[in-house]
Amino acid sequence: MENAIAPASARRVPGPLTPWFAIGLAAWAVPAAQAAVLTVGTPVGPGQCTHATIQAAVTAAAASPGLDIIRVTRGTYPAQRLTIDDPGDLAIEGGFLECATLVRVDESILDGSGANPPGPVIRHLGAGNLTLADLRIRNGAAFGAGSTTTSGGGISSVGTGSLTVYRSAIQNNRARNGGGLFAYAGTGLAKEVTLAGVAFAGNEAVESGGGLYASRTRVHITGDETNSFSGNRALGQEIQHGGGAIHAVDSNLFIDGRLPTNVPFMDNNWTQSNGGAIYFAGLTPGWYAFHLRNRASTTPLVFAYNSAARFGGAIYVRATAAGGGTQAVGNLVNVIATDNQAPEGSAFYVYGSGIGSTGSASLALTSSEPGWSAPPCAAQQRCNRVERNVGGQGAPVVLEEGGTHGQASFQLLRGHLVGNVAVNGGGLIYGSGGVEIDNSVLANNDAGNSPLIDIGGGNLVRVQNSTIAGNIRIAPAVFKLASADDDLVLHNSIAFQPGVPVLQAAAGAGANLRNLLADASHGIPNPTGRNIQHTLDPLFVNAGQGDFRPRLGSPAVNRWSPGSGVNVPTIDLLGATRPAPSTDWPTPYDFGAYEYGAVVDPVFSDSFDNN
Repeated sequence: MENAIAPASARRVPGPLTPWFAIGLAAWAVPAAQAAVLTVGTPVGPGQCTHATIQAAVTAAAASPGLDIIRVTRGTYPAQRLTIDDPGDLAIEGGFLECATLVRVDESILDGSGANPPGPVIRHLGAGNLTLADLRIRNGAAFGAGSTTTSGGGISSVGTGSLTVYRSAIQNNRARNGGGLFAYAGTGLAKEVTLAGVAFAGNEAVESGGGLYASRTRVHITGDETNSFSGNRALGQEIQHGGGAIHAVDSNLFIDGRLPTNVPFMDNNWTQSNGGAIYFAGLTPGWYAFHLRNRASTTPLVFAYNSAARFGGAIYVRATAAGGGTQAVGNLVNVIATDNQAPEGSAFYVYGSGIGSTGSASLALTSSEPGWSAPPCAAQQRCNRVERNVGGQGAPVVLEEGGTHGQASFQLLRGHLVGNVAVNGGGLIYGSGGVEIDNSVLANNDAGNSPLIDIGGGNLVRVQNSTIAGNIRIAPAVFKLASADDDLVLHNSIAFQPGVPVLQAAAGAGANLRNLLADASHGIPNPTGRNIQHTLDPLFVNAGQGDFRPRLGSPAVNRWSPGSGVNVPTIDLLGATRPAPSTDWPTPYDFGAYEYGAVVDPVFSDSFDNN
């Protein structure tokens, strides 16, 4: 871990999930009569193209007030190193058949190979807004011998002017930071970047942000075209480096774009440091957030086969307080993180640090429900799933609090933590931070001879309406509280791990355990009056195949009892309304993540799409 675990001043649990808010994408549609239209291609002359090179058209546009549109004929344009410093607005559109008719039929390839001196394929400066469409931007080199710019191999966008990219590919570019795209505003969140239908592939950063590097920027990845990040790399080895696909610092990141149907949204991205796919950090006072959600019910956001040499195989979240409170908040809706790797935090690493001021980092995963802006996934897709992530030295989810005022937290609401592996120990969730799990399944994980959930530092672990079963190599207990200031609340759940005690706690730690189904070796002291049920077989539908729903006759059915602060469950993991049968039964609710006999709302079973 980055630092030794520091005690916290109070026991903490994550706050309520920040709701998703709608993101609008304004279409770029300006009548030609209101804009100067320049064309690029051959031949040049009356009735034909106005310019032979894109840079010549860019220079002419800068001398023309107002919006200018440059339309580029299809084909490959080599040795591109464009500089755009237009005080007005500019659009560059590619893929036209010819200048005379201006019918778009393809894309235009802007290739940086052979540029002298080398640098970004497109360098965007100043306050003018830039829109790019139907382009393939490749082989830029903003790093190395001869380059005078070290950021943004494909696109470098610096200043307050907004950048919008439609239906384009950014591939095989290289830079110190932002191999594919570098976006930076000098102060505040002064820059807007919108990506709609953009594929980042094979880009490389010598330090951070293989695909995209954003600083003091609001980034929207949205629209009805496919967006993806594949095979991008960040080579920096320092703790502040990382983000194989995206490195975002003091920025806001919103993703709700349409995603690929046959490949993951982010796959095979890699970093030598932290955040195989995403490195997200708040390093100056303020509130910074990233929100990820699906746009269509059939395409959840999938993070697969990403890796980090240090922390956070899929996502790394960091908040560092320096001179004022800093919050870095992550909300993931209908996300699947599978087959990612890192020594610690093979799926997620959340780090909050503060001395004198609070540095709070949080990550929350949830499944959408009817009425949310994110369309619910079909139940069989098992969205909100963290699966088969492999850590060599630690848990798939690691929380760390540093300094005197660091805070870290993790939430899983209606989700699946299944099949993850801690090869040499670490369990499933480890570190110092608040944990909240509700209506979820924690099953078939390999804890590496460690507790499944091991938390210290004066924090609260709350697990409700959940099923814990089928996990292996758990020792010495399912839950471990490392300090006297920690608390465990475990309610209305199944904790069936034969031969393993439920809890090992430091002297003075708090434990509120009731309404539970476990085997006789649970080791819970004084279970009388807590509704602790024992069983030799919970009667799952098919535990071997990962189906932990209760069968008819299961001792988990109709076992709930009120009182002592136990919350009433209202919905189960599949989206079925609880209770079932009706509330006039003496004990109408079931233990665990599933309600036997409950009817799943069709919105969770027929791939209904809110859009």
